[in-house]
Amino acid sequence: TKLAFILVIWVLITFMTKEFNANTPVMAKKHILASLGIGAGFFFISPLLLIVSFIIYAPFGFAMTCGIIALAILGMPVAAVVLSKLLIRFFEDKMKPLLSSFVAILIVAAAAIILGYIPVINFIVFLVLDVVGVGFICYNVLFTNKKLKDERNEGDDEILMIDEIIDMEEGTTAIEKSTDT
Repeated sequence: TKLAFILVIWVLITFMTKEFNANTPVMAKKHILASLGIGAGFFFISPLLLIVSFIIYAPFGFAMTCGIIALAILGMPVAAVVLSKLLIRFFEDKMKPLLSSFVAILIVAAAAIILGYIPVINFIVFLVLDVVGVGFICYNVLFTNKKLKDERNEGDDEILMIDEIIDMEEGTTAIEKSTDT
């Protein structure tokens, strides 16, 4: 079930969230320590935030609790997806971008799941993945507008998987229109 959940998050990030997908290589290569710090800070501050929110207004505290739980659940798959972007460069010249991304996410997910069977290492691996994943989510939310877009534009002009699919779809409609006339 962990592998299925990771693959669902990969599909959602790849096809539904174009900005996050575009930012993941930049975050994985340049901002992994900043994301780790933001994730650790979030998990350190969240109990204090919950206490204060319950003191202010109980339904708000319940909503904050649900939000923090959801973020913690999404942390590990998001970390696996973002860390798989580091492995893609080993497969880029051998496979298409979508296939290389799929193979990389399978390798990272399999490693996380296999390490999950070792009792003490299970806790350490999933804690680190949760902290990194929550850090990536928070870092993307905080800095997605200016900093990451500028760095993405400065970097090499790599084509995104979703852009390749959109180009393929537009190419087929252009061919269909040209044959109709």
